Amino acid sequence: MMQTKKLGRPREWVLNEEIIEIHKLSTELKTQNPEAHWPDIKDMLKTQLEHRGRKDLLLKLDKLWGLMKQVIPLPPQCI
Repeated sequence: MMQTKKLGRPREWVLNEEIIEIHKLSTELKTQNPEAHWPDIKDMLKTQLEHRGRKDLLLKLDKLWGLMKQVIPLPPQCI
């Protein structure tokens, strides 16, 4: 039996787009709230994703946040 290729974009592309979207949103929040620390930005991001109805990203936020920090380093946290 031959396996048929699934239509759509490769999973890596979707993951890259999700990482870029999380980075864009978190950067916007950091720009609006420059005094906020990154854990606070992550909490604000969760709230914003809930309001936008992006449950797909909300469920994967911890994973995407970790991947985003590996791919696009964030400034160090304040001590």
